[in-house]
Order: sequence, then structure tokens, then C-alpha cells
Amino acid sequence: MIGRDAFRPQLWPPAVYCVVPDIMISGASGNHAASAAADSSVLCVPGANPSALLPPISLPTASNLYAVHCETRTRTLALDGATDHAATVSPPPNVSEYDWLAISTYDMWNEMNIIVGSVQEYCTKLLCPTMTAGDFEYAWADDEAGELKKVSALEYMSNVLDWSERKITDRRFMPNEHGQAYPANFKAELAVIYKRFFRLYGHIYYSHFKQLEDAGVERHLNHSFKHFVYFVRRFELVEESELAPLQSLIDAWKIPPREALLRMGSQL
Repeated sequence: MIGRDAFRPQLWPPAVYCVVPDIMISGASGNHAASAAADSSVLCVPGANPSALLPPISLPTASNLYAVHCETRTRTLALDGATDHAATVSPPPNVSEYDWLAISTYDMWNEMNIIVGSVQEYCTKLLCPTMTAGDFEYAWADDEAGELKKVSALEYMSNVLDWSERKITDRRFMPNEHGQAYPANFKAELAVIYKRFFRLYGHIYYSHFKQLEDAGVERHLNHSFKHFVYFVRRFELVEESELAPLQSLIDAWKIPPREALLRMGSQL
């Protein structure tokens, strides 16, 4: 079990990296970050070393859901993202739940991409031969019914990013036009993606937190995971039992139950 104080909760880091098609600009913060987010060609995400990133993914710029995405990014940056997670995970007015889930999942994938990239140099087959989070061990399967196989932690995390990117960018699964119908199993399939995203957080906290702390980026990890838990709890995307490896950290943050998050969202 993780001790209550094993991971010290921190706030939003001072730097924001703005991903523009083929470059990464560091150092934007405050109004600069908000201005960058207002540009429809820019996606602002807080992150670690940009050289460790895989190519980010984005909604097609010609799609009308992309325009909604840009508007919601500006709204999110205008909120107090350091402390008001209930506000930042709630759908904006006039945005449907499924459109909000789709938009947010693009952001979440890019977030996971940054975080995994920040530990790749430490997460070797020698040091992390299996995918674990404390006493929990995970095997990989290409789908829920596939054959399970043990892989190294880095291979598992890379598989999650590759597999989830294919799912997210599949227009049959996640439409990119506002008002298009989502498949009947959309939320159930999305829950599998988020369950696997959680496992990446679990491994990184247990196996690489000290390295990220030494690099001075543990604040971003803490902020990112806290936002993740608010989000998956608000939309019931991960079973509470799946969160067990990091339950003591979640409890220490006193994250409200879903019913309270729904009430908070309705007051915005």
C-alpha cells in the first residue's frame, strides 16, 4: 500500500507547452497560454521535455467539432485549473456529454503521451520487466477478449498509446462532426481506454515518481492525475475498484463522489 503522504499533492506547474503542427514552444503561461489556446492551430498542454513526445493527435481542423474544441480549451484555461477541477471536467453549456467526452479524450491522450514520454528513459526492460502498479500486475491484450501476454512496462504503455490512438481517430467510433451519432457502445469502449490510462498513472507513480520529482515535474503529474480522477469519476469511466493501486492518494486529495461533482457542475 502507498502511504498517505507518499506523493505530495502539488498545484499546476508554471510552464505550458503549446503544440503547433510541427514545433513545440515552451514557456507560455498565464495570458500567453490563453492567447495561444485561442489560436485554432494551437493546442496548449502542460508537459515535460518536448523532445520525449510522440506526435500529438488532434481533431481534423476542418471539422466543426474542432472549433468546439478550441472554444472549450479557451474556457478551460480561463478557469482556475489549479484548484477547480470540478469546473474543468464539467461539459460547457451547449456541448453534449458525448461531444465533451470525445473532445476531452483527445486532450487526455496527448496528456498521457507527454507523461509516458517523460519516463521512457527510466522505464527500461531491465528495470521494469513487467507492467506493475505496486502489488498489481497487468498483462496486455489487443482487445478485452484477446489473449493476455506479459510485456515490459514500457511496451505496455506504448501499446496503450498506439491502441488508443487507433480507437480515438477511428471515425466510426468517435465522429468529428458536431451532431453526428455515436455508436451504442461508445461509453463502454471509452471506459476501456480510461481504465488502461489509469494503469499508466499507477505504474509511473509506483516506479518513477522519484525520478520525476528529481526532474522537478512531479507537480504536473499530480495535477494531471487529480484532473483524471475528477473526470473519470464525474462520467463513471473507471470502476472504483480499478483505482485501488492509488486509492490512498485519491483519498488524501478528498475528491468528491460523482453525485457531488454533478451538483457542482450544474452550478456553473
